[in-house]
Amino acid sequence: MIKRSVSLLIVFTLLFSSFVFAEEEILTVEKAVELATEDQSAIEDINDGIEKLWDGYNAAKDGKKQVESTLSTLDRFEDLYNKKYVDKDTLDAFETAELEGYQMAFGDEPPHYTGQQMLDNFIRTRDLTWKSLYGDIQKTKNTRTTIMPSIEKGVKELYINIVALQTTLAQQETYLSISQTQHDQLVIQHGLGQVSDADLKNSEQNLLILEKQTQQLGIQVANLEMSLNQLMDVPVTAKYTLVDTVESLEIEANHKTLDEYLDAAIINRTEMKNARIDLEIKEREDSIISQYLKNDLITDRVNADIAVITARHALEQAEADVIDDISDGYISMMTYWNDYQLSLQSLEIAKKNLSDIEKRLELGQVTQTTVDLTAFSVLTAENTVKSNIRNYQNAVDKMESASGNGPAYGGK
Repeated sequence: MIKRSVSLLIVFTLLFSSFVFAEEEILTVEKAVELATEDQSAIEDINDGIEKLWDGYNAAKDGKKQVESTLSTLDRFEDLYNKKYVDKDTLDAFETAELEGYQMAFGDEPPHYTGQQMLDNFIRTRDLTWKSLYGDIQKTKNTRTTIMPSIEKGVKELYINIVALQTTLAQQETYLSISQTQHDQLVIQHGLGQVSDADLKNSEQNLLILEKQTQQLGIQVANLEMSLNQLMDVPVTAKYTLVDTVESLEIEANHKTLDEYLDAAIINRTEMKNARIDLEIKEREDSIISQYLKNDLITDRVNADIAVITARHALEQAEADVIDDISDGYISMMTYWNDYQLSLQSLEIAKKNLSDIEKRLELGQVTQTTVDLTAFSVLTAENTVKSNIRNYQNAVDKMESASGNGPAYGGK
């Protein structure tokens, strides 16, 4: 004889199917990500910004060439001047004409500049501005690499949250069905005088509470589905059948060690790359400025020194933040993994309890309601296993991103 607990499992499946597998288009998590990332406007905006930076960089490189030409001219002027007036050598006709041209342009003698004047008039343009702009381009490109992964992360998390909540809703509907059956039995018993008015009233109130909770879960599911539609840039009323990412209740651990994640993140994370670029640029600027400003109390020299200290601190802070993010993410991931293993044990216990209860039912020692509730515990345990698997697998994906360019495990 087919046990009613088995029938309850079928009822649960049918309830879940009626909610999720209606006449709707199948939407896998991969398809959801694809739809959400079709809109390239964020990338296009950054590309526009990069183009503007390139325009500024090219203009700065033109300025660099002009300054190099000017400095070369001044060096030539000084060489010819020294040859005639200091070394007392004779200039040929071409050199004489060339020297006279320089004197008409710059004065009788080659101009001499202080270190500050050299820095302000020539060196910043020749050595600093274009390099700074190039660093901005590289940093913006690095930031661009995290945009699509950030969107993908958000879509995946929302998707699995919807699947989890849909499962919870179906589970709630099953429990509501059991409770309704219990209440119907109480109504019959009340009519026979076996149940008090107070007990019947209490059952009615509990049933109303369950119905209210079920309705609220349905609203939450609908709201999350609309949020996902917005991320995918489809009509908010569009209906899809989501596919559970859990294919089996038995999975193998596929995470790396904490040190592996940390080592990769410190090298790869965008904030680390950008902080290193900043420090490299500021150290280069400080080195160049110090060649022209020997007094380390001059404002520009002080500012350059401070900029290096600030950039170095920013790099140290970025590294500390990355280490904290990876460490926290690793703890979260391992918690999900441990929860999964514990939930598997709980599921086995629940299944054994159901088997024992079914045997007692055959002996007439328990009621069918007891069996139904025990079967419901098995369903709850299975859903807990699935939830832990989803959370663990998502955590592994997030750790892979967090140890690459990004985004951070705990951020957007």
